[in-house]
Amino acid sequence: MAFIEINKSSIIHNLRFLHNFCNKRKIQLCAVTKCCCSEEEIISLIYDSGINEIADSNQENFKRLPVGLAGNLRKSVIKTRLTDIQLIPSLPASSRPQRVFISDEIMLKALAGISPDICPGIMLITEVGDFRDGFYPQQLSSICRKYSDLPIIGIAANYACLSGKMPGISDAHLLSQSASEMITRDGALPLVSLGGTVAYPLFNSDGFRVGGHNSDDKCAWELRIGEGIFLGCNPATGINIPGFKPDAFTFFGEILEIREKEYSESENKGYNALGEKGAAFKSGKRLNMVLDFGVLAAPAKTLCPLDISAEIVGQTYDFTVVDITESSQKYKAGQHIGFTPSYGALSHAMLNNYVNKVYKK
Repeated sequence: MAFIEINKSSIIHNLRFLHNFCNKRKIQLCAVTKCCCSEEEIISLIYDSGINEIADSNQENFKRLPVGLAGNLRKSVIKTRLTDIQLIPSLPASSRPQRVFISDEIMLKALAGISPDICPGIMLITEVGDFRDGFYPQQLSSICRKYSDLPIIGIAANYACLSGKMPGISDAHLLSQSASEMITRDGALPLVSLGGTVAYPLFNSDGFRVGGHNSDDKCAWELRIGEGIFLGCNPATGINIPGFKPDAFTFFGEILEIREKEYSESENKGYNALGEKGAAFKSGKRLNMVLDFGVLAAPAKTLCPLDISAEIVGQTYDFTVVDITESSQKYKAGQHIGFTPSYGALSHAMLNNYVNKVYKK
C-alpha cells in the first residue's frame, strides 16, 4: 500500500530553527497546518517546539484534536465559510478558533450575530496582487469604522497562492500604512500578518524591519508559514531554504507490476480517464512499473522520484506508470519506490484514506 513517511526529527529541526529566527526578530509566528489536516501527532510536535499559533483552512480539523492540546493552542481559520461562523456557538470551547480570516462583509454581518463572549478575533484579508481573496487596502479603514463593535484585530495578505505574486518591501509599507489608518475597537494598532513561505526571505532581508519601516515597533508583524516547516523549501523557486531540512516527508508507492512494453505512435489516440490527451510514451521497448496510487493520492507533476533515472509517464485516478528503462536499480513487484513530494502532493496524500502515514523518529 502507498504510504507517506513522516520524519519527526526533521520537522522538529525546522520548527526550532524557525522559532528561534522569529524570536530574534520579534516576529509573531503562526504554523499553517492545513497540508497535514492538523494531524494530532504533528500538532503535538509544533506545540512541544514552543509554538502555540496554528492555522488551518478547515475548522473541522480542530475538533479532532484532544481537548488538552487544542485548549493550549491559538487556532486560526484562514478559509472562513459562512457555515464555519454559524457553527462556532455549537463547537466545544477547546475547538473554537481564536481568529478567523475574513474577506467579505457577509461574514462580518454573521459574526455580529455571535455572542461577544465567543466571537473570535477578526483578520481582514487584504488584496495586494495575488487576486485570490481580500478587501482592497483603501477599503480597510471604512470597514473598520463600519464594524467598530466587532473585534477586528488585524489585516492579512497572501502571496504566491494563485497569481504567483511575490512580497516586497513596498507591500510591507502599504500594509503598514493601511494598518496605521485603522481604528480597532480597543484602540490597539492592528496586527499585520503575511502568509506564505515565500514571505520568509522578506523577513530575513537586511532592509526589512518589524512593521515594514526603518522605525521599529510601528506595527506588530506575523509570519504564517507551512511549506518551509514541512518541506524546507521555497515554493516560488523550488530551492531548499538554508537552515531547513527538506526530508521531513517522503511518499512511497507500492509496485504492482514490472513489464517491458513496446510503444509506437498511434494516430487514433483519444482522451484518457482524466479527460486529457493520452500519455506520451517513448517509442520502442520500455521497461515500466505500475504503482498503486494515482492522481487522487499524489499528482505526478508534484512528485520527484528519488531514483533520478526513473520517470513518471502517466497516471489514472488510482494508478501511476513509471518508466525505469534507464535505471540501474533492481525493482520487483511488492516493493516500494520513493518520491519527494511537493506541497500539493503532500496535501493530497495526507487527505487520502488509502495512503498510510508512517512516523519515523
